[in-house]
Amino acid sequence: MLLLFALIFRAVSMEFRSKRDSVAWRRFFDYCFFAASALATFLFGVAVGNCIKGIPIGRDMEYAGTFFDLLRPYPLVVGLFAVSMFAMHGSIYLYLKTDGDLQKRIHGWIWQTFGFFLVMYLFTTIWTLAKIPHATRNFDQHEWAWLVVFLNVLAIANIPRAVYLNRPAYAFISSACCIAAFVFLFGVALFPYLLVSNLDPPAGLAFNPAFSLDIHNAASSHKTLQIMQIIAFCGMPFVLTYTAIIYWTFRGKVEIGRFSY
Repeated sequence: MLLLFALIFRAVSMEFRSKRDSVAWRRFFDYCFFAASALATFLFGVAVGNCIKGIPIGRDMEYAGTFFDLLRPYPLVVGLFAVSMFAMHGSIYLYLKTDGDLQKRIHGWIWQTFGFFLVMYLFTTIWTLAKIPHATRNFDQHEWAWLVVFLNVLAIANIPRAVYLNRPAYAFISSACCIAAFVFLFGVALFPYLLVSNLDPPAGLAFNPAFSLDIHNAASSHKTLQIMQIIAFCGMPFVLTYTAIIYWTFRGKVEIGRFSY
């Protein structure tokens, strides 16, 4: 519900900001947009952290914990890591879309957000490797996945290099590759599970496979999946076309005009 509230309030903030010319009014909704965006990103990270760490799922495959069971230290750290990653990604994108004095200010933000991201990346990685051994269990069976880890490290290293050489497009591509790599590695770490249960784990395991949700026991019926596949194949071309048109329409530098925010 918090995530839903944050996502809705982002759209509300953008819509209401332009309703009045008052500086105080616009500044209020600027802060609201910032807070809602940061909260949504943080909660996505918390969800990822809970998926990796495990949550209390009972024998009936239902959540058996409380709200505060989701706010343990590791998920909170992953939430901060997600905020740092997208703050860096967003600052690079802003640098691409602006010019003049504002672009110079954003150049400093890139270095600050990258520093925050690098610290959180190292801290989160060390914690994951040291305290969550099952996060790397699939890497023993699929050693090729370590290649993605290596390429991800190269992409991270290329971000400050590209910024220093004043090649923001390369930095943005590297940042986007980092996000894709993290999503991929998250999937590899969990597969074939979607949510792991930390209730009554067997000896030698950090989670309970019998209570966990995987791609088999959490899947819809075969007929439902077939219908969803048909709908996805029909709908995705429209979504991709709409997204491409939006990005093409707003290509290039941001211009401050009559209808600008």
